Amino acid sequence: MISTQRKEDVLAQPVDKLERALAADFPGHERDWAQVVSNALADVEQGLGLHTAMAETSDGMLSKVDLTRPTSVRQVSELRREHTELQEQTRSLRTQLHTAAQAFQAPHASLGQVEALPEPAPVGAVPDFGSIRQAVGQLLTALQHHQKEETKLVLDSVNTDIGVGD
Repeated sequence: MISTQRKEDVLAQPVDKLERALAADFPGHERDWAQVVSNALADVEQGLGLHTAMAETSDGMLSKVDLTRPTSVRQVSELRREHTELQEQTRSLRTQLHTAAQAFQAPHASLGQVEALPEPAPVGAVPDFGSIRQAVGQLLTALQHHQKEETKLVLDSVNTDIGVGD
């Protein structure tokens, strides 16, 4: 059980950091908020990569599951699919945040010079930071749910194995 706890910990700190970043107020600080949340998502992405690699190795958390039971096989398969989906969602949100931060870039000093052309206007509307915050919140919820499901599956499998021998 201790090794399972260590494997879950690679996500604990990045998820906490993302929760704190997400909770910060952003009106008037949109660019800074987007950068802080994007950096926190980068940490989550790295932690998720480590978590996935560690969980799916031959001695990882998912290898502790009784794969002779069809239900367990289906659940492990689902969790592995979620690893990929969570990585994709994290990357997508980072892209959205990068685009949103660009909409709030400070003007360059060269604007006052006659020979310098201004930067091209950004394409698209002003980003909806409320929607982005909500999407990141949904990712956090999905990560937490995923971790609980992994732990539950491993514990159920171990408990079933112990119960069989009684």
